[in-house]
Amino acid sequence: MKSSVLEPMAERACWSARIPELLAWMLERLRGLTVFLTLFGLFSLYSMSIAGGGVKEVAVIGGFFGGLALLSRGVHFIAVFWIVGMPTLFVFPDRYLNAIPGFTSGRLLFAALLGCLILARIFRRSAPQPLHRAELFAIGYLTIAFVSFLSQLPFETFAGAKVNAALFLQGYMLPLGAFFIARRVAWTRARIEQLLWLLTLVGIFLGVVAVLQQYFGVTVFNPRHIEVINADRAGATFGNSHELGAVVTSLIMIALLRAFHGGLSHGRVAFYLAAAALMSVALILTKTRGPWLAAMFAFAYLFIHDRRVRPLFIIVGGLGLLGGLAALPFLLDSAVWQQRIVELSPIYNRLTAYATALNALAHHPFYGMGFTDLAFQYAKDRYISDAGPISSFWVLNVGVPHNEFLFIALLTGVPGLTLYLLALGHVHGALARLRRAAGGALAGRLALYADAVVIVFVVNALLIDFGLLNYFTIMMYFLAGTAVGYGARSAGCEHTASSAGSPSGNARDVP
Repeated sequence: MKSSVLEPMAERACWSARIPELLAWMLERLRGLTVFLTLFGLFSLYSMSIAGGGVKEVAVIGGFFGGLALLSRGVHFIAVFWIVGMPTLFVFPDRYLNAIPGFTSGRLLFAALLGCLILARIFRRSAPQPLHRAELFAIGYLTIAFVSFLSQLPFETFAGAKVNAALFLQGYMLPLGAFFIARRVAWTRARIEQLLWLLTLVGIFLGVVAVLQQYFGVTVFNPRHIEVINADRAGATFGNSHELGAVVTSLIMIALLRAFHGGLSHGRVAFYLAAAALMSVALILTKTRGPWLAAMFAFAYLFIHDRRVRPLFIIVGGLGLLGGLAALPFLLDSAVWQQRIVELSPIYNRLTAYATALNALAHHPFYGMGFTDLAFQYAKDRYISDAGPISSFWVLNVGVPHNEFLFIALLTGVPGLTLYLLALGHVHGALARLRRAAGGALAGRLALYADAVVIVFVVNALLIDFGLLNYFTIMMYFLAGTAVGYGARSAGCEHTASSAGSPSGNARDVP
């Protein structure tokens, strides 16, 4: 009798215990059905777009599927694809994506990277990392810049607001954010070597494109979504010879890092040296003095701190000097020498632009002229100045101050410039400390060469406004963040290995 009463109760308890399992089963089937219907609808729309010749729809939906595939590969894969794809693959889809205000492939992947990092923290898939001092100052600068941008909106047209938003995103948020992202990627030695290999391939691609543009008139790689400046000089996929020069100078040093510190066979060393030679040709074809000067400073920095590359610099420098002396009679009569080497008007333009910008800052030290691409134009209209004996006539047709630091000051005032310089200074300081601490290990060598790229930035920034360009500052901060992040992880791994009783030199990278 008692057992007959308990049997229904036990049966009900068994069914109540199975309810969560049934709900989970139903939710799993519902999720599967939702995913199937969504993908079926997207594929159907994709097929109809292709059949109807809708190029933009095909590009957008194809990009969506590509984004899903990238997300499935993880943060490291997306980050490398982002930094390698911007100067190569993305120039083609960006011709169509740019029809959507503010959209480019690089910005979409940047948003995806930030989203992945945020989700990883929410679901505790990654350990929390305290903000680096450079990141703190970068956040301060971006806050000032964003507030200045918002305060400028009531006085802007829609087209002007779009340009200023692009300036904020592409010129400052993405580059400073690149340091934040790269420092949080789980770098290993193999991944660093893969990144350096892919960046060398980027340099080879840019070198080939530069030669094709200058000697064969090939324009298929020219960007369509941004203005091409100085079409008579090599600009590759950037449309700007100055940016190409800064990028290939940096990639030449990446190739040298792999050649002299990769432990490679003679054949692979020869490959990297040949790649550096091709990129050097592209640097010459830019016909722009700023990148040449920056290359000299960066190579001198490497000559001082890396004894392995000294013989190469001595040999190449000696051969270059002899070749230059032999070709001097021809160079003196060449158009390149007369138009680019000894031309003084760009110098006069810059000196009067500097004087004008400084005069404007003296009158508006705290707020500058507002966060707008027309900041220098506003400064010139009110505070145009001579530069000593050089007449202000030379600045009349100049639209930018040709100095990134003065441009930042015009955008955000002296407080904004101070925070930006502090962020940049802490990046350099972190790389210099890592170079001294890690010595000849990969972390130390990577920090040294990333710091040389920072030197390329600083020298060029004294002669051009990088905030108006698209890629170089992103690459510079990404390399710096990679070096700092990998250095911290390898140091932590060495500490773990030594505390466990194994020699630090045999420590493995944290996965």
